[in-house]
Amino acid sequence: MRKNDRVVVLSENGSYTNYNKKEHPILAHRLALLGVSIRDMANVFGVAHGTLDFWMKNYSDFNEAINSGRFIADSLVAEKLYERATGTTRTKEVISKTGEIVELSEEVLPDVAAQQYWLERRQRNQWGKNEVVTLKGDSESPLEFILAAIAEEENEASPLPAALPNEYGDDD
Repeated sequence: MRKNDRVVVLSENGSYTNYNKKEHPILAHRLALLGVSIRDMANVFGVAHGTLDFWMKNYSDFNEAINSGRFIADSLVAEKLYERATGTTRTKEVISKTGEIVELSEEVLPDVAAQQYWLERRQRNQWGKNEVVTLKGDSESPLEFILAAIAEEENEASPLPAALPNEYGDDD
C-alpha cells in the first residue's frame, strides 16, 4: 500500500512499519557518515534489525545511501590518517597585531603511531603483529592436539598442591 512517499512494510514480527522514500535514505546516509552501526540505525528508526535489512535489500536508494555514507566517512578518515602518518602543512588565518588577517603555514610532523597503525593494516605480512603458534601432536587427530596440550601442562605443573587457605581464611 502506497501513500505519497510512504510505503507500508510488514515487518518480521507481524507489525507494519512505514518506510519513507524521501526521509529515510537521507537520515541513513547521515547516520552512516557518523559511523553508526546497522543495529543502532534500526534503533534510531524505531524498527527491528530485520526490518532495516529488509529495507536495504528492497530499496536500492536506502542501501546506496548507507554504503555511500560509509565510504565517504572511511575515505575521509583514511585521508586524515595518511596526513598524520606522512606529515602535512596546515594553513590558518590569524589576526596580526596591526589587525590584518594573515595566512600562516604550519608544518605538522609525521606521527610514528599513525605510521605504525597504517602499515600494520596495509602491509600485515611485513608490519603486522604476527604471533607464531606451534601446535604439537598429529594434525590428523584433533584429540592428539588436546592430549599433547594436557601433557605439556602436566609437565610444567608442580608436584606439590597449591597452598589453600585454612578454614579461618588465614594464610598461616
